[in-house]
Amino acid sequence: MAIYGSLSDLPAPEILNLLASRTGVLRVEAAGPARWRRYELHLDRDYLTSLLVDDRALNDVMLVRDAFRTLVDLQEGAFTFENGSVPQAAAVMRLPVKQLVLSTATAIDELAQYRSRFPHPEIVFQLEEPVTEHLPGDLEMFYVRAEPHLLGGCSAAHLAEVMQLSVEEVQLQFYKLRSAGRLVPVRSYAREAREAARSGHGRRPPLLARLRESLVRLGRGQR
Repeated sequence: MAIYGSLSDLPAPEILNLLASRTGVLRVEAAGPARWRRYELHLDRDYLTSLLVDDRALNDVMLVRDAFRTLVDLQEGAFTFENGSVPQAAAVMRLPVKQLVLSTATAIDELAQYRSRFPHPEIVFQLEEPVTEHLPGDLEMFYVRAEPHLLGGCSAAHLAEVMQLSVEEVQLQFYKLRSAGRLVPVRSYAREAREAARSGHGRRPPLLARLRESLVRLGRGQR
């Protein structure tokens, strides 16, 4: 027996909590941030065993959580659920559905809180130095994969494309790394000042020093 309906009548979190203990395939077609997307979730008694977005299987926990955040936040679309066994060959994970919904709600709240502080996604950031200590939560998983790109400098937009994550997810992790003092803009004034101090000279003397030099030269010319 199939269950179907509209996301405007029954939001995605309620659908997932309602169907979490069942076994079958949940399909959602909805308007995403940029275009319509198709989601296919294989559920097996409280667990998500497979997730496809636009027919692309997501085999990585970080990608699944990012896709779940978009899915849970959808406002328009339609869903259908078909009871029955799911193909075991397609099972690539075993993640608790209700825990995913709760952690996704937390991620959505974080984005709402910090979104206004995100810089433009094309701004290039770079690591001050490699991080050696443990990082909290999902930040460490993100950092391990992003480190090779961040050591040489990378924008959120470019890294999102490379890692196949949403731009906002990367911006959120950038914000956390910046708050910890680990990430700086490539054209950061502070970084340039430190480099100048290490080399013993800057590209231009400070304004006050230049004015003093000008006055000295003017005094010499009047002698």
